[in-house]
Amino acid sequence: MKVDENGIITSETVIPPIENLLVYPNPAQDYIQFDLPTQSGQVSLELIDLSGRVVLTQKITHQEQVDISFLPKGMYGCRVMDRNGGLMGVEKMVVE
Repeated sequence: MKVDENGIITSETVIPPIENLLVYPNPAQDYIQFDLPTQSGQVSLELIDLSGRVVLTQKITHQEQVDISFLPKGMYGCRVMDRNGGLMGVEKMVVE
């Protein structure tokens, strides 16, 4: 926690990016490709819309293509968690 210049107490959570994680194409239309480090094994992927609603949950491995053709156009967050449920990182993506 810290106090800003107006005396308001704030907190900041920093989520480190996943090293060697590739999410492409971005922007995407029908699918997104995830390339994870080989040592990560199977992980959980969640796609979250701007309202905070989880619109897709899927287990993925090292190199996996995920169908997103059903999603409406817009911006989404991608949350990746390890097999123990620990947050590995977050990415942003756009669906056209």
